[in-house]
Amino acid sequence: FRMNTTVLKRAKRRSTKTKNSLNLPARQILIILAITGMALRLFFLRYRFAVGFDEVNYLKLGVSGYLNGLGDILHTYWSPLLPGLIAFSSQLFGNYELAGRMVSIMASTLLIFPVYSLGKFVYDQRVGLVAGAFVAFFPPLAFQSTLALTEPVYMLSATLAILFGLRMLKQ
Repeated sequence: FRMNTTVLKRAKRRSTKTKNSLNLPARQILIILAITGMALRLFFLRYRFAVGFDEVNYLKLGVSGYLNGLGDILHTYWSPLLPGLIAFSSQLFGNYELAGRMVSIMASTLLIFPVYSLGKFVYDQRVGLVAGAFVAFFPPLAFQSTLALTEPVYMLSATLAILFGLRMLKQ
């Protein structure tokens, strides 16, 4: 699979000439996407009534890490990243369940930025903005990110790893 560089150069040239329909800089659009995406996730948070699935274990490990020290987040089966973040965010929130859910909401909201960068890196700014908007407003993603599960944190980590890997390959 080899890309034709002249086609890519023409596409880049064409994309730099086009403006977005809002006539705002991409940074402002991304901030608007992040704020509205977080507002959507906080709206969906109202419809989470119980802790279920693996949330119980991650929250239990995170609360134990907060109360007894970070040595308690280590487990032979459950990964320590999310419980460590829950233990850290428990200092900010009085409610442990809310602390765990806010970690996922923040990770899912922050996912907008590397997805935009990845779309911009691979194609152009418009594709990056559309991809970021998709991450911000896709209802199943926004609703699932209100669970205290590892998926949003690892989606953010994996997307950042792919982005950094592609940037390293370009250098």
